[in-house]
Amino acid sequence: MPRQAFETFIRAAGDAASEQGVELLASFDDGNRSDIEIAAPLLLDRGIRGAFFPCAGRIGQRHYLAGADLRELRGMGFEIGSHGMDHVAWTALDAAGLTRELHAARTMLEQTIGQPLHSAAIPFGAYDRRVLKAMRAANYSTVHSSDPGLNQPGAWMPRRWGYRQDQPFDFGALVARSRQPLFRLMTALKRHAKSLR
Repeated sequence: MPRQAFETFIRAAGDAASEQGVELLASFDDGNRSDIEIAAPLLLDRGIRGAFFPCAGRIGQRHYLAGADLRELRGMGFEIGSHGMDHVAWTALDAAGLTRELHAARTMLEQTIGQPLHSAAIPFGAYDRRVLKAMRAANYSTVHSSDPGLNQPGAWMPRRWGYRQDQPFDFGALVARSRQPLFRLMTALKRHAKSLR
């Protein structure tokens, strides 16, 4: 998304969230340089909470955040979580691969920022029963999915609305849709079906 489009989007989202009485948490996956160069300053300026989920295996690579960037983001008050090591679908991994993504990546990130890390964002929103069980066993206190909808405070598996610049943005419509009983039922059933696979 071009910078100007992103800035317009964040301003509109922040204003709309206030109008709708919804607390907004902007989250960013992968650990791109734009997280600290563009997103973080704008979130601070607008007073919007943010969470950043870098891939541990990309730290310090070209176009990605360096360790010092992650510590700076944490110092600004933003949440730092894990997006795994190599941005792969966790459902396709064997036990060793899942351990690398859930444990080794978190350890690397914790050593980088110098603080414990408690949350993760699931790559591609790809989860099943085995992945969720492994995440619970790894003591992640919050696991962000790509399932749409609003969240209850303290949810173990918060939902996230994704946004792309080629989509119309109507925050009020998203909130209204999320509050509809049929939408809540259908998304809950889909989530339950995924968690049973």
